[in-house]
Amino acid sequence: MTPKLPARRSPDELGLSTPVDQQLPSLVRRYAERFHRAVEGEHWVASPLGAWLLVALAAPAAEPGSPVADRLTDALGVPVDDAVRLVAELLGSPHAAVHAEAAAWADLDVTTAAIVEWAGALPAGTTFDTRIPTQAEADEWARRATDGQVDTFPVDVEGALLLLANALALDVSWSTPLDVVPARLLGAGAPLADGVRRVLSAARDSERSVVRTSTAGDVALVVHRAATDLLVATVAADPGVAPADVLAMAHELATRAASRHPVAVVDPFDLPLGDGPVIAVTEREVPLPQDRMAQVHAYLPAWEADSTHDLVRQPGIADGAAALLALLPPGSPLEAEVKQVATAEFSRTGFRAAAVSVLALRASGPPPMRPGLLREVTLRFGHPHAVVAVALDHEGGPWHGVPVFSAWVCEATEVPED
Repeated sequence: MTPKLPARRSPDELGLSTPVDQQLPSLVRRYAERFHRAVEGEHWVASPLGAWLLVALAAPAAEPGSPVADRLTDALGVPVDDAVRLVAELLGSPHAAVHAEAAAWADLDVTTAAIVEWAGALPAGTTFDTRIPTQAEADEWARRATDGQVDTFPVDVEGALLLLANALALDVSWSTPLDVVPARLLGAGAPLADGVRRVLSAARDSERSVVRTSTAGDVALVVHRAATDLLVATVAADPGVAPADVLAMAHELATRAASRHPVAVVDPFDLPLGDGPVIAVTEREVPLPQDRMAQVHAYLPAWEADSTHDLVRQPGIADGAAALLALLPPGSPLEAEVKQVATAEFSRTGFRAAAVSVLALRASGPPPMRPGLLREVTLRFGHPHAVVAVALDHEGGPWHGVPVFSAWVCEATEVPED
């Protein structure tokens, strides 16, 4: 018999003390700064939002007021209830450019009352089923939820007892297609010019500027706005700046661009003349309709990336998994697997990206046996050796741990036959 689930709370019933468009960007930006510092590899794409959503969806399983709930609150940046409200608002408000979907599955045999209660607390828009999908069904869910951009569910569902997943996908066109230019315009010695002949020139209606920042110095910023409700901010800093700092600044500038908040744009005439790896400034005399004018050009490579991330070390993920593990009935050892697959393509005509993030709980079972090398060690006390006798008192009395006798043994006696 399938357990009866409590009615899912709608965004209207939940309500928000702070509008999602004011609060969620800062929370995800904060989470992303911590997320990026744990990402491995040199060329990758990821969705910190997808990881944040996993934490928010798992968090209601934690006992309120427990240390786990406190750590989840720290990772999310808001109390668990507020995070759930934000997710409900997000999933309950379809976006013109971004498709978001969340789902959970639990094996009926382990669907406890605690799991039913947790499932009932999931935001409206999150589907829940008491049957673990087959691998083919899980792969189909990923394909459908990302409009074909992700072909495979990030984890093997074989033996899974509980699955929690979310998918994010977008596929937009630029308002104006980008121009194609020679790769040499990326500058002499530019690593991204190696192996390509053509790159892209920022569209005429894009926002191109140099922005002065406190953490990354002067950075190059290009903002492309899609024909639908989306923008893509590209930020480059001096090669010596740590990638995590550039990523953090890119998030800051992108969210400011989205809300039309001002940034510290540097007047081109206040920039020093010179040919740097990111910012080059020259000047020359030409006929102009006024005393002086400035033009800002921007050249970017087309790129694509496919990445798989192990999310276990990301903020709040381990605690979210622990909270869900506690809902399952006691029995065989359990283990958690948390992964994200992401893909993206930045092209002349637009930008497309998708990510599927999954938290899977399964029985770990005994470790698999494999052929190996056995080393045997034999200890022989055939030479003089020491012996020490120590008193024990498990009640913690004064005798506990006191060496009472010691000996240095140089002779042996015969062992009686009986």
